[in-house]
Amino acid sequence: MAKKTGKVKKYFIENWVSILLLLIVIVLLIIGIIYSQKGCGRKINGNNSNFEFFDTNSSDECFVMFYAPWCGYCKKVMPEWNKLEQVAVKNSKGKKIKIIKINCDENKELAAKHGIQGYPTLKYYSNGINGGNSINFNGDRDMNGIIDFIKQQ
Repeated sequence: MAKKTGKVKKYFIENWVSILLLLIVIVLLIIGIIYSQKGCGRKINGNNSNFEFFDTNSSDECFVMFYAPWCGYCKKVMPEWNKLEQVAVKNSKGKKIKIIKINCDENKELAAKHGIQGYPTLKYYSNGINGGNSINFNGDRDMNGIIDFIKQQ
């Protein structure tokens, strides 16, 4: 056993710089993974479904839910909203409407720009999210209520 311990000790003495560099690289990789999962200042929803990939300069009609992850009302609406994202909803003109949810905790500037003061706030944008025209939704916050509203637009 003493021979093995001596070989290991000799290996560490001869290669301490390489081992130290390896440990530094591992620590930096772990820090990078943790930092990237926190968003690094990017605006994301925590899923790949919509806002992260939505062009805010688009003039496409869209229906948006501004929400906060900690909000009890948002948590209640979220299952219905997730179902709605899977359906091709069309307005009165037969045009497919983009369904988007925006986490206001991660997109504070956008929420402020749109005057969001309570959660969830649901808005229909006829000229895109930055087109200026929006209609607040105040109906039943279930999939059928939302679809009926969109079909009237």
